[in-house]
Amino acid sequence: MIKLKKINSEEKLKFFIKEDLEKKKNINILEFGVHSGISTKLFLNIVKKNGGKLISVDTANYSKSFKSKQWKFINTRDDNYSLISTKIPKKLDLIYLDTQHNANHIKKIFYQYINQLKTGGIFLIDDIFWLPYIRKGYRDNFHIEINNRESFEAVMEIYNSNQNNF
Repeated sequence: MIKLKKINSEEKLKFFIKEDLEKKKNINILEFGVHSGISTKLFLNIVKKNGGKLISVDTANYSKSFKSKQWKFINTRDDNYSLISTKIPKKLDLIYLDTQHNANHIKKIFYQYINQLKTGGIFLIDDIFWLPYIRKGYRDNFHIEINNRESFEAVMEIYNSNQNNF
């Protein structure tokens, strides 16, 4: 039997997308949710190396967390589309959603911003995997298990309803 290793958020991002993102020049990234800055730091290193811009959005004020001409912080809710749309590029290479982790919010944000994603771009939604949270799992938490399962199902609904557009 193969035993899987638990990985933290930084390792997860590096494993799934870092290599793909590092190949893109002048990359434009829209990040929803800063919190501890793990993804922000990774994305900022990529735009510093390859050119481009990182725009981070959060309700908590993280504007002093990083200093770079390639980073812009917008202190607002991620669903404040009328404000955010005036401060981001017309087309984005990556949209990273790591704010409210519930199915309805995911759908709302996805449909608000998907048209700004370039062809071949990535829309990444964090925290929709429920298996670690099942009863007797290493993160055993019934509420998060159900919430993440509903979020995953919402993502599958979006995908299944739009397969011709992906």
